[in-house]
Amino acid sequence: MAAMPPYNVTKDQATCTMDGKSPLQETLLVDSGTGGIKNVVVYLRDASRVHESAQPKAESVLYDQKECIFLSHVCAMLVGQSLDIKNSDNVGHNTNIAGKKNTFNQTIPAGATIAYRVQKEEATPAPVNCSIHPWMVAHLLPRANGYYAVTAADGSFEIANLPAGEKLDVQVWHESATGPGGALVVGTPEAKALGWTNKGRITLMLQPDEVKEIQITVPASAFKG
Repeated sequence: MAAMPPYNVTKDQATCTMDGKSPLQETLLVDSGTGGIKNVVVYLRDASRVHESAQPKAESVLYDQKECIFLSHVCAMLVGQSLDIKNSDNVGHNTNIAGKKNTFNQTIPAGATIAYRVQKEEATPAPVNCSIHPWMVAHLLPRANGYYAVTAADGSFEIANLPAGEKLDVQVWHESATGPGGALVVGTPEAKALGWTNKGRITLMLQPDEVKEIQITVPASAFKG
C-alpha cells in the first residue's frame, strides 16, 4: 500500500513541519515488510471476571503532542488512570476529547501538562482533536479492565489472561474501517470461522492456560478510501 499523504498544515509551519515538510497522515498504516496493520484496537466487550494483571492501575498515561501531532495516534487506557496531556511544542494546543461519556476541552499552553482523570468506559474509541490545528486527529479508548490491545506496526498484539471456559465477545475497531462506528468487518473464510460479525465482533472460547494465535488477512475493501 502506498504511503499516506501529508497532513494539510495551514499554520505554525515553523513548529508543525520538519524542514518544511508536513508529517504524514496516520489514518491507515500498513507495514511494507509484514503487511501488518497498525492501530487496530482489539478489546473484550464484557468480562465476567478480571485477572489481577488486567485490574485498574494507579500509574498515569502520558499523552504528548509534538510537531503538531498526537504522538499516541490511538491510545487505550484504564478507567481511573490519569491522562497527562502534555504539549511539547512551542505553540499552544486545544486538546478536545469528544467521547460519549468522557469529555475534555482545554488549551494546553506551550510546554505545559494538564492531568485529566478518565472516569468512565467508552464502547468505542473517542475522537481527539485540536481546534487550533485541525489536522491533529487521534483516538482514545478508556476501558474498565486491561483486556485490550492496540496493534503494533507489524500488526501484532497480545491480550493476556483472558477468562477461560466461557464465551468471549471481542470487538475489533479501526478508524478507517467501513463497518458501523469503525467496526472492522472481515468476511474471509478464516474470519467466518471465528464468527466475525458485521459489527466487527468475534467470539472466542479459551481453555485454562490455552494460548490462541489469530492470523487474519484483511482485504483492502474493509477500509475507506
